[in-house]
Amino acid sequence: MATFGIRAAAAILVALIGGGHALAQSFRVGDRVRASPSQVDNGWYESCIVRDGPNSTDYYQVDCGGPPFMWVPSRWMQPAAGAAQRQTSPAGSRAPGGLMPPEPVSRPRTSTPLRSLPPGPYRCWSFSSPRLLLNFTVLGPGRYRASDGSTGTFGMSGGTVRFTGFLANAVPAGWTVAAESRGGIPTVSFRSARNSEAAFCQRA
Repeated sequence: MATFGIRAAAAILVALIGGGHALAQSFRVGDRVRASPSQVDNGWYESCIVRDGPNSTDYYQVDCGGPPFMWVPSRWMQPAAGAAQRQTSPAGSRAPGGLMPPEPVSRPRTSTPLRSLPPGPYRCWSFSSPRLLLNFTVLGPGRYRASDGSTGTFGMSGGTVRFTGFLANAVPAGWTVAAESRGGIPTVSFRSARNSEAAFCQRA
C-alpha cells in the first residue's frame, strides 16, 4: 500500500473543508444563488442556479456553469445579490454528465440510506474536479479495490460505511462515510466532523 497515496487522499479531503459558513436558507428551483460547492470560504463562491432540491439532508443541486451539476448543503449557499429572477428549466431537461439520472431536473429527488453497495466502479468528485485517489471498485459484498490496486473490506450499518485498508487510512479521524441513493444512483459521501461533504463517489 502506498503511504503517499493514502496521505494525499486524506489531504484532499481535509483541504476541501473550510472555515465558517452561512446559516442554512431555503431556495427554490430556478433561484439564482452564490454557492460554494467545494465548501471553502475565502471568497470561493460562484454564481449558480438551483436545479433541484432540497433533498432529505438539505442539499441542493446547483448549476455553476456546466456539468457535473453538484449537490451543495444549503448552509454553503446565499441569495445572489440583487437577483430575484428565477430561471425555469425547460420541461424534460436532463442533467448531463452521467452523474444524475435522466429525469427532469425539476422533479424532487430524495436521498435514502443504502444497506449495501452494488458491485462495480465508483468515481469520486469534489466540486467539478475528479478525485482519482478516492476512486474504488466494489468487488462483492464487503470487498473493494482501491485506486492503488490494494484490496480492503467494508461494513455497513444504518447507511454508514466503515472501510478497512486504503480508504480507512485516507479518511481523517472523526469523519464519517455515508452510503445513500441520490436519485437512484448509489453514492458514497465523505463528511467532516461537522457533517460537511468534502467529496462523493457514485457508481459509474
